[in-house]
Amino acid sequence: MQRSTSDWLPGLPRDWEQHTHPEGGNYFFHPGKRILTPVDPRQRRNLDRLLLAFADIEPILPSNALGDNFHIVLGFDEEQFERQVVQYYLVDYDFRIVFWVHPIDIRGLCLQPYTSLACLRSILLADFWTHVNHFPATARLDVEIAIGNLAHALDRGRMPGEACFVTCGCTLY
Repeated sequence: MQRSTSDWLPGLPRDWEQHTHPEGGNYFFHPGKRILTPVDPRQRRNLDRLLLAFADIEPILPSNALGDNFHIVLGFDEEQFERQVVQYYLVDYDFRIVFWVHPIDIRGLCLQPYTSLACLRSILLADFWTHVNHFPATARLDVEIAIGNLAHALDRGRMPGEACFVTCGCTLY
């Protein structure tokens, strides 16, 4: 489908940054609103949808969720655009976890079955590191803590505070 050039802004909107994934794709970051997205905000309808979604979610965010150690990740598929479906998750870099402020049905998230909250925490911690891998330029990590966590993981096969992976994995069989 050919798009009109009037649908596109001449450059990045004010306060947006463009970064590159390790695999080569682009993602965008709005430092003031703490928004991360793979959706190109240079297309007017995308920018409008991103800002509208943020305006809907912002009032229900935890009071500290817009600090330097939080990001809100927004995205949508082209097929879902007309239905106005926007997916999101929040990232807490201090606790190294992804989370949501709305009740969610985790069966739709492709998470492994879990038998305890510690196991669920382990699974969400893995999702956090996947997030960091996808959005490395904007990750807010304390290098000393990250090195300590890596050393702990190499020594014991898991991150500090994480349930044993084998315990979680056993529920799959």
